[in-house]
Amino acid sequence: MANQAKSRVASAAANGKHGHTLISDGKFRQLYELALRLRAENAGCEAVLAAATADLRAEDRVVRASDGTAAGTFEEQVGAALHQAHADRARKNGRVSVVICDSMSDAALREAWTRASRGKLPVIFVE
Repeated sequence: MANQAKSRVASAAANGKHGHTLISDGKFRQLYELALRLRAENAGCEAVLAAATADLRAEDRVVRASDGTAAGTFEEQVGAALHQAHADRARKNGRVSVVICDSMSDAALREAWTRASRGKLPVIFVE
């Protein structure tokens, strides 16, 4: 019985009860509120989107599958975002692009990721 009580305390400490959490309470609240807002907008994958976009600034960009806009296919939008990310890196303006890869083929995603990686572009891919 003593072993059970001891393991509960260690587990509680590991989970942040008497130790440290990975993120602050304020950041957790921010992510939770953003996830709720995204859920209300029927965005899907709310927690992932909240975590990926929580600290973006107004000048940063998010590219997600097109819903019939005149912006072109999703692959074209990603290509344009990579082109802009290359210019952003050259200008050293700190702008970041987030690409939500929810409808991109594996080959196109691999090609885009390779291009961003080779160019050391400020792009975050979320799948």
